[in-house]
Amino acid sequence: MPDQASKIVTLLGSLCEGSYNAMVKDITTQIRQVTKRIT
Repeated sequence: MPDQASKIVTLLGSLCEGSYNAMVKDITTQIRQVTKRIT
């Protein structure tokens, strides 16, 4: 049981990391678009 629990925790962690990375990527692309408009 503890082994399965740790697998679930790892899965949740990777999911959160993936969504976080996607969010950061989205924010950076938006910032680039804004800076392109300004310049």
